[in-house]
Amino acid sequence: MGIYAEIVLRPSPTGAPLVQRELYVYNPSTSTGTKDFQVYFGEDTALDSTGSTANDDVPIYAIGNGEGLYLYSNKNVSQGDSKVYVTNNVEDGFNHFMGRIFGSPESWDTKGKADDSSAGEILNPNLNRGVTTKDNIGDTDREAGSSLLFGKNKYDREYKVVNAKGQQDSAYTLRWEQISLEKNQTAHFSSTMGASISGYALPEPSKTYTNPKQDADGWNHVGDTLHFTLDMTNNGFKSYWDYNQIQDEMPTGLEIDPDSVKYVWSEMQTNGSGTTQTDTEVIKSSGSVNSSFVQNNTLNFNPNTQLVEKGRYKITFDATITQDAIQNSADTYLTNTANFRGYNNNTPGTIDAYTDSVSIPVRKPKFQYQFTKKLRNVTADANSSFVTETTGQAGDIIEYQVRYLGSGTDYLKSARFLDDLPSSLELVPGSVTMNGTSMDGLDFNLSNVQNGYLVNIIFQAKVVSTIQDKASNIALFNNLVTSGGTTIQRVESNSADLNIEAPSDSTFFVEVPELISFGSINTTGTQKLLTNTSLNGNLIVTHTADSAFDVSVSYDNEGEGALTAQGNKLLNDAENVLSLNQKDNSGNGVWKALSTNPLPINPDGFSGSVTDLDLTDYIGLNQWKLRIPADAKAGVYQGKVTWTMSESL
Repeated sequence: MGIYAEIVLRPSPTGAPLVQRELYVYNPSTSTGTKDFQVYFGEDTALDSTGSTANDDVPIYAIGNGEGLYLYSNKNVSQGDSKVYVTNNVEDGFNHFMGRIFGSPESWDTKGKADDSSAGEILNPNLNRGVTTKDNIGDTDREAGSSLLFGKNKYDREYKVVNAKGQQDSAYTLRWEQISLEKNQTAHFSSTMGASISGYALPEPSKTYTNPKQDADGWNHVGDTLHFTLDMTNNGFKSYWDYNQIQDEMPTGLEIDPDSVKYVWSEMQTNGSGTTQTDTEVIKSSGSVNSSFVQNNTLNFNPNTQLVEKGRYKITFDATITQDAIQNSADTYLTNTANFRGYNNNTPGTIDAYTDSVSIPVRKPKFQYQFTKKLRNVTADANSSFVTETTGQAGDIIEYQVRYLGSGTDYLKSARFLDDLPSSLELVPGSVTMNGTSMDGLDFNLSNVQNGYLVNIIFQAKVVSTIQDKASNIALFNNLVTSGGTTIQRVESNSADLNIEAPSDSTFFVEVPELISFGSINTTGTQKLLTNTSLNGNLIVTHTADSAFDVSVSYDNEGEGALTAQGNKLLNDAENVLSLNQKDNSGNGVWKALSTNPLPINPDGFSGSVTDLDLTDYIGLNQWKLRIPADAKAGVYQGKVTWTMSESL
């Protein structure tokens, strides 16, 4: 019994205006054995506006990079009104292609005759069966934009390709690799065809990935970093497509690197003519995409770029397969879909939406694990549950829980544990424990952790930032070696996120001096001015509002804080009892007497949001003067000054 074949025509699942032409070949179980064959597809282009199959006499061009070919409806491109193109940008697409002349239907593996009758047949390139030498892969390696209706004879001279009538009646051939199809197996072969009329864009999206560590049979592994390419090309004729959004949400088990996203915008410039015609890629713009366009493991970027005919916009990024990819301890497939949006310049009110997906096979690893990190705010609630995200303020104590549990056939033989806290947090000394045993910090080694044994690491950190922010961090195993001898450079836990809330705007003194001392003297019956000999304590303030403010001091000689000794007031008049050397921002000072009206310690004032701002230099040693009257009585005089802070204009 022979084999069965089925031909399917279907619209492209990407939403692009393309038709997928597919061939399925089935070798039944009742077959006599393995079937060896090679698939070819040949077609007369017959580009004629009347629908006639007469000689269309239009050139065929290479897309470039072995992707396929295209042709216009008129030999003079500027007078053409439509464009057709054929690509292998599809699963099981063709391997080789060739532009040829429709004149020998029985010889689809050759180009045709030379336009010089004495030159004979064109011998190369060709598409002979089972041969893949450089002359037997057709036009696959031709440069972008080069004309395909040329070839060389046995003397290696290049000629136009024509039919027996001397006409360039355009056609083409596609070829797939030779195959051996076992009994009860099905083979699949495919190509795409697209067409557009002048002025209308024909956007073609593509999502692909590569993995240098991929197995020969196509399987990927946990820990592999995949390199993705999101490609959008406008294949429309004399058209413009406005590309305004690309969105790519990673599936569970795939973690995008926000710092790896890059873009390249290019256009094709045609040079030369005839046998020398080629398209040269011209880079219009390229660079890195800001990491802020990656949120919640999703790339959401706005290219905002107009693509002309053959214009291309490529975005690349890296993503790593994580342990979460493995479900139920079995091999799995991840599906990653990208969404492309834009509009035809002729119809700006209509948004075109396209998608393309890749299926990523992931092999179940021998070494499997759960590695989690959680946290809780014990200042807010000491009995709260551990979660992956919580809130806190400056001064709060946050308790972290890191857990590791191995499974699979291999176990953790050795690894270095690390947890690097963000600058907004400080580790509470002595708080780190592993399964109840005290550990010296967050950098230590583990060894021979058998599968099924739970490693439970607990530690606490204090919030030291007053700035509203998200403090996110992960726990790490570096240079993890499994019992099977595999080394994994880096194993990451999930992220534990602390949303730091800025305290309500507040202004307060953290510390004020306890004592301003002027020493001791013997009175001589004359008035004296004493400068302070010491200052016990500091002047430290916090002002969280981002605004200007003053720090001031006052003295009330008529109040309870007046300088007295055994009930005797030092001075009965209130003028010039106590003075301060008021210094500006440049350090220049002017002595000013204190009164009940607050005196700014700095006439220029202060500004901004500050925490624990030390102003002691303004009021330190030799910055105060005290007037001692001639009739002062002996005693230890004590009094009080009043400190205030206020917003300034």
